[in-house]
Amino acid sequence: MQRIITVPLFVALIVFLSLAGNAQTRRGASSGRVPPVTSRFTAGNSARVPIEIDNNIIFLRVRVNGSRPLKFIFDTGASVSVVNSALIGELGLKPKGQVRGTATGGNIQVGLVGGVSLSVEGAEVANQIVATMSLAETPCVEFDGIIGYDFINQFVVEIDYDGKFINLHRPQTYVYSGEGKTVPLLLDGLRTPLVQANISVRGEPAISSRLELDTGGDSAFIVNSPFVKKHKFASLVSHTVGGSSVGAGGDSKIVIGRVRSIQLGPFTIENPTLSLAQDTEGSRGSEENDGIVGGEVLRRFKVVIDYSRSRMLLEPTSSVSQPYEVGMTGINFGSNQEDCNVQRIESVNPNSPATEAGLQPGDIITAIDGRAAGDIPSNELEQMFKQNGRELNLTIKRDSEILQKKLKLRRLI
Repeated sequence: MQRIITVPLFVALIVFLSLAGNAQTRRGASSGRVPPVTSRFTAGNSARVPIEIDNNIIFLRVRVNGSRPLKFIFDTGASVSVVNSALIGELGLKPKGQVRGTATGGNIQVGLVGGVSLSVEGAEVANQIVATMSLAETPCVEFDGIIGYDFINQFVVEIDYDGKFINLHRPQTYVYSGEGKTVPLLLDGLRTPLVQANISVRGEPAISSRLELDTGGDSAFIVNSPFVKKHKFASLVSHTVGGSSVGAGGDSKIVIGRVRSIQLGPFTIENPTLSLAQDTEGSRGSEENDGIVGGEVLRRFKVVIDYSRSRMLLEPTSSVSQPYEVGMTGINFGSNQEDCNVQRIESVNPNSPATEAGLQPGDIITAIDGRAAGDIPSNELEQMFKQNGRELNLTIKRDSEILQKKLKLRRLI
């Protein structure tokens, strides 16, 4: 999952683990030394699982080896499921050894635990290998773990963002009956699915890309830094704004702009935002794929993810025609937990509504239109900052002073 601090305001962490140790263990599983991953339903051939949506990120309640319900992110961009290492004592997990992985912001070390069962309402997947790592480095969003490949691969998954539920189906008996259109998934030998996307920049031929399907990322489209350099996106995309993100590997820099369109299977997405990664290491500096397509795109559809048939089915909802927007304040917020709790301004972009309102680094937004900033849900706050032409009355704490500022929003890209 990834958290973009600048625009949009709140997102989540992306974990992509290239685990050589895990691959070796899986090969051992095929030779019979390790029990195979198995799944079962409480009843029948399907289960309906309630979910929460926070800034396009899917959260669901998961039991680890029959534990109390824990808060997990449902993340097709995670090649392995993850449990917060702060919980391993409570859960009785005993990691064996450390392996290296990559995540947003840089490289990471994780432990591996075998024979783990993850269960949700109505379904269970047993004998998984999961990673353990500290999730304390991902401030501004609280969660206990991540549902990844070995769980998702057991089912056909129907995601209803509007209805706030996921349906899990047994692949062998699943029959699709909707009116969605098919987007092929590229899965051969991979533990995270890729989709083919053609990016059209004004006045240039379309650029073919292979993007990771990432339900754990809340942005629209991100392209990795090697792909940015190869196709000279920095010169092709104008009217950009800078931003940063926080992942398991640390801070990550991005530049956000717009392109004419992106073709995703049979769908043409007009005038979307495109984030250009600046990292030289970690998942955003990788050449294993060209970038991601995230929740800001997926939330506009009912989504069927079917690894068994290498396909995704998309049914457009009423949200499909909504414009792709980013924050319209020019405010860059701090990325540590204290800053997240108090909405501390880290910096302001020049020639932006923030500078025009007289906001300064170090200011703390304590109230917006008379409401305490800490009482405004993150989803609502993000949408509040994306309303072109809206004027917000801010209460600001600057050192020992309390100030009133008017912030008039406008599109920056």
